[in-house]
Amino acid sequence: MSRRKKLILTVSVLFIGINSLLVYFDDKDRVSRLTYVRDWAETVEKDMYETIETTAVLATAEEKNVYFAQEKGSFQEFLVKEGADVETGDPLFTYRVDSYFEIMADLESKQQKLNGEIQAIESAIASISAYRIPQTDTDTEFDNEAGTLEMTRKSVDANYMKEQYLAEKEKELAQKEAELKSVQAQISELETNGETITVESPYQGKVRAISDSLDNPVVTIWGKQLQAEGELTETERMAVEQKMPVKVDIRENEAVLTGTLDAISDSPENINIRGSSQYAFEAGLKDESDQPAENDQSAQSESAPQAEESEGQTDPAPEEETEENGHQEGARETDGAVSIKEAADSNQTSESPESGGGATPPDTESVEQAKEEKSRMDHLLPGYHADVTIITDESKKATVVKRKQLFNSHLWKMTSEGLLIKQQVETGIHMDDLVEMTEGTAPGEWVAEADNSQFRDGAVFITPLKLDDIEWQDLSKYDNVNWKRYMIIGLLSR
Repeated sequence: MSRRKKLILTVSVLFIGINSLLVYFDDKDRVSRLTYVRDWAETVEKDMYETIETTAVLATAEEKNVYFAQEKGSFQEFLVKEGADVETGDPLFTYRVDSYFEIMADLESKQQKLNGEIQAIESAIASISAYRIPQTDTDTEFDNEAGTLEMTRKSVDANYMKEQYLAEKEKELAQKEAELKSVQAQISELETNGETITVESPYQGKVRAISDSLDNPVVTIWGKQLQAEGELTETERMAVEQKMPVKVDIRENEAVLTGTLDAISDSPENINIRGSSQYAFEAGLKDESDQPAENDQSAQSESAPQAEESEGQTDPAPEEETEENGHQEGARETDGAVSIKEAADSNQTSESPESGGGATPPDTESVEQAKEEKSRMDHLLPGYHADVTIITDESKKATVVKRKQLFNSHLWKMTSEGLLIKQQVETGIHMDDLVEMTEGTAPGEWVAEADNSQFRDGAVFITPLKLDDIEWQDLSKYDNVNWKRYMIIGLLSR
């Protein structure tokens, strides 16, 4: 090797070595660096949930009893059979009275009592309907003779509690009116014939049992309202509370119901030191038509199962491999950005009508699907098995990122100035491959998807040219892009 070549080689090695040392010992970032970002995606909004998955079986939520007091008269006959469907006002049985005046006085007393209860419920409904919820966080207590309603937290929660209260009172009012109608029918019949009374059903449902021996209750009616019953493990029991939302997927016909946990046992069915404990739960279910309106909240059922008694009544992204100086106007989303958008939108449907004004009418297919769904709901029976999802925590419209974008407790954020920033964040709910960001970032920001060793806080970043994202068949869509502006910005940034 000639002397000249040795000199050139020595100078080259020294040049490379000195520059490498300068970069290595550059603690104050005097040497400008470029960071290559291969994949990136946009932070998005999504409703996040923490859930518990378990199983359950459908059962009747309400068992209602009708009684016959034998001291009031002589039983004549049943007018229904076991398994029969009954509506409010359908005749159940007849009996002959022993004392006309005593029975009439008793019926009139019950009629007066029911009228008073109905007036109290109507007054409560009118009062709470007229009450306006303040549009700020508040603690409110509404009290009257029909009950007490405590409304707390944010105004949106208070409005939802108000709707639930009204729904419960309207249901109670309908039941009292049915009982009153039954009593009035008995009074009318007794006034007409003077000795026979037909007891009508104050309930709607299916006749579960008839007592031929006249042991009370003489008629037991299963309500049509269903509930899901199941068991929780010890770990699951510690994580759940009453009124948590649930989703119930019926296995056989794919029907989906919503509701809330109405009852959770505090004692296991069997206590065994060597076995695991199981805690029973009941989830009240509601059809869509029964659920009160609410603002951006999951529908929740507030009705608890009970036994009632009655006595015959009652991307824009960079597209050139150059220094990033801001996201281009009209630029398209890249593969990385599309993937997280699809993940975030997978469980959400668009609610905005098409441009041109007004919501579009449902097509034939949508109508048929709605009919099919209603048919599945109508044919649900006690005993059907279901998969239950209990929502233990939720965050509406949360800012989310993919797990692979989160590195310990920070993100690599790509700013519109073309800089890569190491952003500290705080996390919330983890769901599938998404993570909620409670602090440190907002929807619509771009973050890198790999924590490469070349990443530097505050460094200028470059991205690959993605030719697949260019719509070569429709280049005219890029006519509105200010190419001169971006070329000048690129040259100046050098």
